[in-house]
Amino acid sequence: MLSLISASGLFAQSGYLAATYNTAIPLGNSKDFISNASFRGFGIDGGYYVTKNLSVGLSFSWNGFYEDFPYQTYEVGTVAITGLMWRYTNLFPLLATVKYYVPTGIEFQPYFGLGLGTVITNKTTDFGIYSNTYRAWTFGLTPEVGFIYWFNSQTGVKLDATYNWSTKADNIPSQSNIGIALGLIWKLGASGELTFDN
Repeated sequence: MLSLISASGLFAQSGYLAATYNTAIPLGNSKDFISNASFRGFGIDGGYYVTKNLSVGLSFSWNGFYEDFPYQTYEVGTVAITGLMWRYTNLFPLLATVKYYVPTGIEFQPYFGLGLGTVITNKTTDFGIYSNTYRAWTFGLTPEVGFIYWFNSQTGVKLDATYNWSTKADNIPSQSNIGIALGLIWKLGASGELTFDN
């Protein structure tokens, strides 16, 4: 988080800054643990334009998943526990990104991206007064497709879809989900003023 803020001075030379509301649909091992979609999330994304159609940058995001289970007997390893159960997963990806922007000459601008980095994963299971939490730092990979609609030369709205995957570690299996993010983007010009080239 702090690295993104400290890098804002560099991005202000010729780049962008974006803030989004993030949702996610769990897949695979993630869905086996919690089947509910996540409507709790946010993202911060900053980048520097290497060329007019290519940027590199950093992104930080969070998604929280939650599901409660009815009162019954659950098998946990070799132990049987009767009661209510709650499960939580919190994912915190910090990724280096590269994005290619399709030249259109109009306000509507599709783009494709890829993020590589680390994901902090917290998985918790609660049984009444008993709680079991696993935490891990893992490698993450995030392909992305989206578009930006520029309201003017300075500000736009962006919508993107991502496939978020991270490796397994210790007692946490590999995680995956489909993410949808909607937010605002601000383009930063070389002189500190916001600019936009069609």
